[in-house]
Amino acid sequence: MHVLCRCRCCRCRLLLLSSLSLLSQFEAWLSCQKATSIGLVSASEHERRCTIRCIHNAPASQHQQLLGMWGGMTANGAYEVLSKPDVVVTNQSDKDTQLPKLLMLDRLVADCMTEMESDVLDSRLSA
Repeated sequence: MHVLCRCRCCRCRLLLLSSLSLLSQFEAWLSCQKATSIGLVSASEHERRCTIRCIHNAPASQHQQLLGMWGGMTANGAYEVLSKPDVVVTNQSDKDTQLPKLLMLDRLVADCMTEMESDVLDSRLSA
C-alpha cells in the first residue's frame, strides 16, 4: 500500500490565512482538489477543504480570487502557474526541487485511489 493511502494530506481541512505579502498558493490549490482514481480533480464547492481568512491589508475579495484561481485548476495547470517567475519563494532551489513533485503527487493519488478501490472491490467479492 502506498504511503499516501495512509496519510491525510488529501483529506484534511485547511485554514488559509491570506495576506498581501504571502499566499500559500499550493495549499490553496490542494484544498480545492479531491482524490480520485484518475488523480487530483477539482472538488465541488461543498467538497472543498478550506476556510480562507484574509488578514492584515488583504481585501475580503481575495477570498473569491483564490477560489476563482485554484478552484478549477488541474495539476498541470497548477504546475504551470506555480512555475512562473512571479510566484516568489524564499529559496529558488526549493521551488526547483519541490514543484516537479506536484505532478508526481497527482500520479501517486491516482495509483493509490485505484489500489484502494480495488481492495474494496476484492473485499466485497470475498465476503
